[in-house]
Parts: sequence; C-alpha cells; structure tokens
Amino acid sequence: MSKTSAGLTFINLVVALVGLSLVLCPSKSYSQSQNLNLGPVDPGQILGELKSRNSTILSSEISARIKQITRREGYSFKKGDVLIRLDCSLIRAKHNKTLASLVAAKRKYEVEKRLLQLNSTGELDVQNAEAEVEKKLADKQADLAQLSKCIIRAPFSGRIVERKAGEHQFAQIGKEILSIIDDKNLEIAFIVPSRWITWLKPGYKFVYRVNETGKSYPSKVVQRGAQVDAVSRSVVIIGETLSRYNELVPGMSGQVIINPPNAN
Repeated sequence: MSKTSAGLTFINLVVALVGLSLVLCPSKSYSQSQNLNLGPVDPGQILGELKSRNSTILSSEISARIKQITRREGYSFKKGDVLIRLDCSLIRAKHNKTLASLVAAKRKYEVEKRLLQLNSTGELDVQNAEAEVEKKLADKQADLAQLSKCIIRAPFSGRIVERKAGEHQFAQIGKEILSIIDDKNLEIAFIVPSRWITWLKPGYKFVYRVNETGKSYPSKVVQRGAQVDAVSRSVVIIGETLSRYNELVPGMSGQVIINPPNAN
C-alpha cells in the first residue's frame, strides 16, 4: 500500500470516529436547548403599555395648497369634524368649465335628435352627440370626486398628536399633514410566557398598575397574539381596563399583575 493510500485511509477512519461521537454524544448546546426551562414569570415583572386602538396620519389625496388646519396639537375632535381644508380653486374652476361643456353637449344632442326626425342628419351624428354627453357626465363625476377630497374629516374621535405640515404649504399626494390618535379607546399590550395561553383567555381578570398615575386599574384580557415567538417562548396579550379613565393616556406604561389559576 502506498503512503498516499495509507494517509487517506487514516483520515477516513478519523472522520468516521468523529461522526460516531457526534451521534452518540450530542453537542452541549443542543442538549441545553432541549432541556431549557424558562420557569414561571414573576407577575410583578410583566410590563404593559397603553396603546390606542385607532391612530393614523392624515395625508392629501390631491396636489393642493393647505388652506387651513382646524386643530392644534393636543386639541380634541369628534368623528366627522373637518380637520384640514385644501385650496381647490383650480379644481373648482375646472368643474365649472365641465358643467358649461355638459350644457352645450346636451343642447347639441337634442338638436341632433330633432334633425334626425326631420331626416336632416344621420344616425351616427346622433350617437356621437350622445357619446359626448356621456363623456362630459363622466368628467363631472371625476371633478366631484376630486372636490370631495378638498376637505379632510376625522375618521374617528380623538386628539391631534402632531402637525407634520403647516398652513399655506403645498401638499403633494400622500404627503403627511396631521397625526391623530384615539385617546379614549385604549388597550394594554404586554407579553407573557406562551404556556400561559392555556388558561389566560379572553375575559381573564388582572390588575394594571400605571407608573404615571400611581394607581391600579381592574382590567381584563381581550385577545392574544396570533403567533408565539419561538425564541423567547412568549406571546403578546391585549387587554383593556374594565372602565374608562380620563387620566389614562396612550403611551403610559406600568405593571400587569396576574394571578394564575393555581394561585387563587
């Protein structure tokens, strides 16, 4: 046997032994991951944050100058209130022109129909006049759709968070103008061990102790997250206070105090 063949045989033997040792003796990290035990989470260490169910940033759907922003930061509003007015003088002028063209098209159509009755025109001319009326009607609807976007109303009741643009600035399509939030319909978001979902179900009562107010509020679970985090073995839970409290504001944080069933 040559030296080269003997060397390859020795290397193959070493590789085989190493592979056998990996099969018989799993790595330390694999063994630890299999035996990992997170243990119970201290209920006093579960942190929750108050979040708004509704929050959005209002933007323009048309290119126009911002004529007026009716509320300042911190001011409240009701659903349907006008929050932003855009200068749509050009769109309105175009709409007036469309209305005039529509009147002229309708008159021409009526004349063409009368001429057809007198055998002074052809059927094609009547059809063309009718199509022109339909075209102007479509232009009218398009103008009305644009004019409806000149006023931006509140989609829900809440407060102004931040002005992202000022009056007299030109708003491009999609440009952020006003950040708003619903400050009444609040929810509590917190994270618990994933194994708790077997008993922590909607309706389960807990206490939410808010740092900013120093008070505790009776609360209940509303729903759980749709997915368990595989790394931390945790899941998001959404709760809410049993009653509304005016002193609670989105962004406040505190401790979620939960008594497991076996602790009752």
